[in-house]
Amino acid sequence: MKKAILGVFLIFLTGCAHMGTVKPQLNDKAFQAENLPDRVLSVCVISDGSWPEENIRAAVNDASNSLAVQVGIRLRTDRWVDHSLPSSSPTHALQNVADIIGEDHSKHDLVIGFSSRGLFSHLVETVFWIAWLGAIDDNYRKFIIIKFLNDRVLIHEISHAFVFSKDHGISGVLTAVPFKVPLLPILFNMPKYLSKEDRREFLKNKWRDFNEKPVVPEKYQTDKIEVPTP
Repeated sequence: MKKAILGVFLIFLTGCAHMGTVKPQLNDKAFQAENLPDRVLSVCVISDGSWPEENIRAAVNDASNSLAVQVGIRLRTDRWVDHSLPSSSPTHALQNVADIIGEDHSKHDLVIGFSSRGLFSHLVETVFWIAWLGAIDDNYRKFIIIKFLNDRVLIHEISHAFVFSKDHGISGVLTAVPFKVPLLPILFNMPKYLSKEDRREFLKNKWRDFNEKPVVPEKYQTDKIEVPTP
């Protein structure tokens, strides 16, 4: 009986997360027009070798293609850095990303670090409610760490770089569900599409300057780091 209830609960959560997204509108001409002109973001990738380069590039490319049809954002990897990247906590990992790139961060819109401690560590973290799949800094909203290589995790974090009025929601790619329920990151089909509400804010901030700090409500500023300035 308990297993049946859990199954229904998971189906319910999955349904909620995928409801109200922009997916049905992707082929609508008016929707597509709202995405124009496209913006290409300059990305610096920092990899500690946890995943093959081709896998990381594939995830970035998939995320870019998805964002392009939803909001007219494309990702272009302009720099690749191979460097150790300790990531014992989100803030620790993000600080390392900022320290590695240093003042050169101003040359890029996003600086994305890719690091993993392996599947076993993910399982242990998830079981004990301390799992995190990725994070973004709350100073500039441009430094990102990815611990679970997946284009949907990447889209989730990049969306935080444009949506400031909330932390997470109950529908769309910014849903908090996959991050708070034990074992769900493995079982849950994470949303790939923005909610209609989040897309509106995303488009509003589409042309933001990544070298300027956005206005993020204090209650959502949990991962503050020291950022080198030129």
